[in-house]
Amino acid sequence: MAIDVQPLRQRALRVAKLSVHGLAALALFFGLAAVLLLRGGELLKDPDTFLHLTIGQEMLSGGRLVSTDTLSHTFAGAHWYAKEWLSQLFFSFLHSSLGWTGPVLLAVCLNAFAIALLFRFLLGRVSASAAIVLACLALAMVAPQIVARPHAFVAPLIVSWLIVLVVHSAEGDGRPPWFLVPLLVAVAGFSLLFGG
Repeated sequence: MAIDVQPLRQRALRVAKLSVHGLAALALFFGLAAVLLLRGGELLKDPDTFLHLTIGQEMLSGGRLVSTDTLSHTFAGAHWYAKEWLSQLFFSFLHSSLGWTGPVLLAVCLNAFAIALLFRFLLGRVSASAAIVLACLALAMVAPQIVARPHAFVAPLIVSWLIVLVVHSAEGDGRPPWFLVPLLVAVAGFSLLFGG
């Protein structure tokens, strides 16, 4: 009785291909993170970073969400809420723990992870050279926005959201899966979706 090794061979090749793709995405993550860290000071050139850190520090020290404007001259005391509260807490905690390195490191890791995640997904769908080109184009489009600000959290979440939608759509069901709802809630907590 002969054993058919063809299915085992095909499975081994798929696992090896997935491992190579994962290692390539990991290499891209670390390479991009290193490049972004070299320009770390530029990630702090957005004046809103200071506002986000101050609001986050108020929430950390007060133990509650900010609901009154205490920082502006024209609207002091007016009703206001920190719509990016979750990311402001993360940035402020890291700033108080690691100094300016904390927010820079977080922004670098989040953005490098988003591009590496996109690259890994593309490797399974297109040729390696096309995946590299598309990942570089994505990086070029977002590069001016890579700063230590709350929207840095949204990049990997949006990439994850799009990957799930594309995979789900390719499987034939046009409706988005319900398990994406918590991801949308996370995006709203980190970003501007509840802004008014």
